[in-house]
Amino acid sequence: MGARAVLAAACCALASAENHAVIVAGFSGYNMAYSIQSSMNDVWHRLVGRGVPQSNIVALMFDDVKDSGYNPFPGQLFTFPGNDSRDVRHGTVIDYTGASVTPERILAVLTGNATAAGGKVLQSGPDDDVFVYFMSHGDEKVFHVDKEPLHAADLHAAFEEMHAKKMYKQLVFHIESCFSGTVIAGLPDNLGITAVSSVNDTWSAMWNCPHWGGGTVHGVNMHNCLTGVFEFSFFNLVGHSGDATKSLTLGDEYKTLAAETYKVSPWQQQPQFAGDLTMRGELLNRFLGSADNGTAPALGKRGGLAASGAAAFSDSGLVSLYSRYMDAPAGAARSRAAQELIAEVQRRESAAALLAEVASAVPERARGVGGPPRLACHKTAYAAVLAGCPALRDVRVKFGRVVSDACAAYQGDAAKAAAAIMEKC
Repeated sequence: MGARAVLAAACCALASAENHAVIVAGFSGYNMAYSIQSSMNDVWHRLVGRGVPQSNIVALMFDDVKDSGYNPFPGQLFTFPGNDSRDVRHGTVIDYTGASVTPERILAVLTGNATAAGGKVLQSGPDDDVFVYFMSHGDEKVFHVDKEPLHAADLHAAFEEMHAKKMYKQLVFHIESCFSGTVIAGLPDNLGITAVSSVNDTWSAMWNCPHWGGGTVHGVNMHNCLTGVFEFSFFNLVGHSGDATKSLTLGDEYKTLAAETYKVSPWQQQPQFAGDLTMRGELLNRFLGSADNGTAPALGKRGGLAASGAAAFSDSGLVSLYSRYMDAPAGAARSRAAQELIAEVQRRESAAALLAEVASAVPERARGVGGPPRLACHKTAYAAVLAGCPALRDVRVKFGRVVSDACAAYQGDAAKAAAAIMEKC
């Protein structure tokens, strides 16, 4: 083949390469999921504004927060406080909503299984770059899709299937949830995937809560956290056009997100980097898009966030209800707000008591000993415990570490690990 033909073939291959994305907001409810759903919409706009075709983005979100009776701006969502904040829900195309958002459907979308998904799926090919962003509550080795677990073992298997099907050239995965470092831990380094988690394997992720009460948008207290600290750092870094990050690499992105997130968190939230670390020299714009087509709302940088403005994801319901109580006028409205706040405190206390009880199922010598991930044991035992102890479906009861300890104590025997825990449930 002559030089001209080689050049022509290379140009054709380059022209055929596209950007694709899958973005997931995995939780529902105004008190527990405002930040999760608002941030997903913000990510959607930033990708479109950078030139990623809408047809190449698959978005899954329960989409109930905008219509909540608690929402002072019905039908709208915001990610930043202030009088210039823009509605990020406007114009977003959501492909799966409500009960159609399940762990099984998310995996089907990722692996391009239209039959199982029953709708739009990722249709990328071997020359395409893919960006995947998950946001929700989480537990050790688990990404919550409301009360159903999407286990790290299944997610890793989906990535391996995508690789076998040649569904991407390279893929970048971001995950924002508590204990998300445990979800990406052990991700194979030969799949062409780089993963960034919002936190390590120990801490809860943090919400961006101005004044620990909720952001004020157009003069109205939202009584909620508007974004996660990780998303806040991400949005400030990437802006809404390719010009903002044209020289940044994936390694640069990770260093910036890690530094900014760590600085804001009262207990030093630490993002993690996993998978194929040789990709750290790749340009970030390859995966987010590099254009500025003018279609995105003005979602650019905002000011910094003080550590006093952050609260744990697991405290989200408490933050929202506390803010609403403190802002309520005296009388019936304040009484109702007080009752809701007290009920949430009681739920938290019950969750803490239940967690302490199930944790006692593991011999003390085996608690926190670490060891191999034992993903297979964890997945099987976690599912068995959920089936046998429905009270543990409350995401406030983060018992994933207990399952890890039980798997270690019983040498990877999932049946024995689950049985020991269920005796205490």
